[in-house]
Amino acid sequence: MSNKIKVLCYSPYNAWELHGMWEITILHALQLRGSEIKHVLCNGVFKACDMYWDATRPRHAMSCTECQAQTSSLSARMGMPFEGLSKYINTDEYQLSYDYIKKLGIAEYKTAKFGNWEIGEWVKASLHRHFRTDEIDLSDNRVIEVYANYIESALLAAHGLSRIIKEYNPDIMLLFNGSQSSCRVALELAKEKNIDTYLHERGFIHESIWLLKNQAFEFDSNRKYKEVWNKWKNIPLTQSELVVITNYLDQIKNGMGQNWKSYSVNERLGGKNIRKLYNLNENEKIWSIFTSSTDEMASSDSKYIFDTQIDWIEETIRLAIKHNQKLFIRIHPNTGGKVSTGVNSGALITFNKTIEKYICYRNLIHFILPDDEVNSYDLMEITDIGITYGSTVGLEMACMGKKVVVCTEAFYDNLSFVWTLRNKQKYEDLLLFAARLEDAMETKRQSLRFAYYYIFRATSIPFPYVKMPDPHNGILNYTTLDDLLPGKEKNLDRICNIILNNEEIIPTSQYSEEEIEKNKILESKYLL
Repeated sequence: MSNKIKVLCYSPYNAWELHGMWEITILHALQLRGSEIKHVLCNGVFKACDMYWDATRPRHAMSCTECQAQTSSLSARMGMPFEGLSKYINTDEYQLSYDYIKKLGIAEYKTAKFGNWEIGEWVKASLHRHFRTDEIDLSDNRVIEVYANYIESALLAAHGLSRIIKEYNPDIMLLFNGSQSSCRVALELAKEKNIDTYLHERGFIHESIWLLKNQAFEFDSNRKYKEVWNKWKNIPLTQSELVVITNYLDQIKNGMGQNWKSYSVNERLGGKNIRKLYNLNENEKIWSIFTSSTDEMASSDSKYIFDTQIDWIEETIRLAIKHNQKLFIRIHPNTGGKVSTGVNSGALITFNKTIEKYICYRNLIHFILPDDEVNSYDLMEITDIGITYGSTVGLEMACMGKKVVVCTEAFYDNLSFVWTLRNKQKYEDLLLFAARLEDAMETKRQSLRFAYYYIFRATSIPFPYVKMPDPHNGILNYTTLDDLLPGKEKNLDRICNIILNNEEIIPTSQYSEEEIEKNKILESKYLL
């Protein structure tokens, strides 16, 4: 009997080759450390999947053929044997899945279950992304058709993957993302059998990956990081760490350093020029709202203070009018513009209606649409209070020493460097109270610590084996599998130890008390 650790890797989306290169490189490294690998690709099984969204890349007659060609080619080029999922789906299960959706009422789609499989819930995130929508509209025939296809496809995936798990009996599963349709199915089936699943995504920093254990990459996964943050929040940054995080924040202001495309599409004009553009006095206090791309979080169970983002915006407008307060409303660039991934047309329509509604206050309330010429970082520069709906901008502003009010659950809400709204009846009081207080240095200290922790410790493991000429493409940066052997590269060793030896994904502090006290002094000097 073999004592090898058996790793099952289900890879339906390796036509996104960058992710596939990361994944197959990790599989080779695990194999070189004594693991047994079973690599399973999709081979044209599904009527709907996340490779082809109506909002970005509609499905066509050759979609599955092209995708299979790409995924099989990548595995062949990288020397990773694979099997197709269809091998594990019985012929009668295709008819069973088809019959199931035909018998299911449309009103039952969202809560659809097959035995213990909560299929309707598992594909929900894919529906929101497929159409770039905050709400799943079951009065729309196209939405009904696609939802039915996702449910039928997820049921097929569940039949095939449950059979693989039963026959192969893996110790560990490796997956991409875990929130999207059949990947979510795989994660849930692994949980059911108490199989530890490691999920990968692109990290925050350039050429890095992000790992999670037994948890999909959804908005809700951020809660975990605040728990571990409690072990780090009193640990000062070293001088080199301060330089790293401040350089990183400077880079992203100029559209560089990230592992995804930049939403800063306009050249910076500088805060003074923005004030001139809007005829603002030098000392005039500015409130700025930064919205979020809400369809990306629509499937989560986040805790909302306001019923919708637009309700929050309108309440902020009401308070700004009441107090004769200049208010800027920056619509998130990914809502729909020249750099967005698809368009959330429903959100844009709502925003445009809101602009018309308050047009008579245009000298007080300023809307900035995704493609308007104002750079978000110039707006941040002149802002006195930044008000967010969970956007990453909130953390960036805190790192500038700015006052930030966060009005929904976020990866940085309820932390010491922001004001967190917990009750919408207290919103006015919170905004006015935050406006009066000044402690920029302590805000910067705590927010920079958290930013370094979150970006460099929690969500980014450098991956030098795949170079990224742009956010979508990868180039392998090794020539033989010997380059992946233990001891060759510390970050790959760490990834393998996390997967095979249950090493902590987020490391704990190794600084001595003496080092901590020394770094506190250096940190204070740096921030002066």
